[in-house]
Amino acid sequence: MEFRKKLILFALGALLIGATGANAQRVTRGKKVLLRAPSTRYGASYYPSLKWRVTLGMAANTAPAIADLDLDGQSDLVFAAVENNAGVLYRLTDDGNVKWRVVLPARATAGVTLGDIDRDGTLDILVACGKTLLCFDARAREKWRFRTTEAINSFPTIADLENDGKSEVLFGANDNYLHVLSFKGVEKWKFRTKSWITGGVAVGDFNNDKKLEVVFGSLDFNIYCLDFKGKERWRYETEDWVQSAPCIADVDRDGGLDVVAASDDGNLYCLSRLGTLKWKARVTDPQHARSYPVVADFDGEGTRETLVALPNGSVQLFTAAGEQIWSSGVDGGVLGSPLVADMNGDGVQDILLATQSGNLVGLNIWGAQQWSFRVGQTIESTPVLADLDRDGKLEIYVANLMSSSRDSGFFSQYELSSKGGRTVWTALKGDPYRTGLTTNAVA
Repeated sequence: MEFRKKLILFALGALLIGATGANAQRVTRGKKVLLRAPSTRYGASYYPSLKWRVTLGMAANTAPAIADLDLDGQSDLVFAAVENNAGVLYRLTDDGNVKWRVVLPARATAGVTLGDIDRDGTLDILVACGKTLLCFDARAREKWRFRTTEAINSFPTIADLENDGKSEVLFGANDNYLHVLSFKGVEKWKFRTKSWITGGVAVGDFNNDKKLEVVFGSLDFNIYCLDFKGKERWRYETEDWVQSAPCIADVDRDGGLDVVAASDDGNLYCLSRLGTLKWKARVTDPQHARSYPVVADFDGEGTRETLVALPNGSVQLFTAAGEQIWSSGVDGGVLGSPLVADMNGDGVQDILLATQSGNLVGLNIWGAQQWSFRVGQTIESTPVLADLDRDGKLEIYVANLMSSSRDSGFFSQYELSSKGGRTVWTALKGDPYRTGLTTNAVA
């Protein structure tokens, strides 16, 4: 409610100024009419500029990950690429130099996850290549591999499910199983669904017992919740595939975690920790809802809003109660996740999108476009935001494909012109561990 009040006050104030001549646009939901901010910039003006670019073979699902792998005080960039039709894993320094590269047994089918799996003080690297999940140390030495019977298309997640100081690795595959491995790469348990699991998982402590629940969607139309041992707690059936990973957050500030997930039936679902429906919101026509929702506190009022960006170019923001605040559009569809951060330091969150038409787009909190920057032919993955050089300005790291050959492209760093502020969702699924838990994403 407070967010909507601020939204209306801002729009009315902009109309009174009258200098821009812009008109507020109406977004109707039932009998309620919400005012969206006029399409003028809010706060400090800012824009990205290219700092460096590396020409490499690119995989369509190249979502970079950033972390200080060997705890030397310098963050590194890790991502999968393609060279001579073979999969390659790269580690770059923050100035774009290749620190090492390793040839993979096959092309990467899901992006990179970083985390200290064995608690040895350095981070490990997980990457899926076809039917194999590989684990490397910070020096690109293989630690273990785990093979499934079908392809792995979901990003692995790292979490300590049992709160015993030992991390587990979780991922779904086209063999219809959710697999859970020990830090040594040995399978601890698996859970079978009736179809593929492509979107990855989210984890959170639903009943405050210091053990984590596991939530994921399947192409069998269901959203599942399992306990830390793999026992089913509940499932919720939608009307079509659930392809993307859910988010976990206390959306309405009632003291309990909620699950937000998108289904190909065109709806966004918010479920309680017990699996009951809190609300359902229509976001698009069926078959066009393969989105990674982002749940974050956009306005600092305590409740959390839900942001979705869709393959048809629609971008929408919803209240904690499932009411649409605004609907906007960008040129080109969005196949990855939106990112959320105060990119210009004005104390208000901004939205970063990467589109299939090859543009990076900055929106303000009210859905108005602040800038659009041409990167290349096609972007199908999620960028990452970080301030690696610690100058207060956020950098954007993004991979793009060339339309003439899907094996070639660029990996680039762009720096924003203004110093930024608080960041709330800067990578796919929120953090390098890919947990999908809102509280883990806030920095």
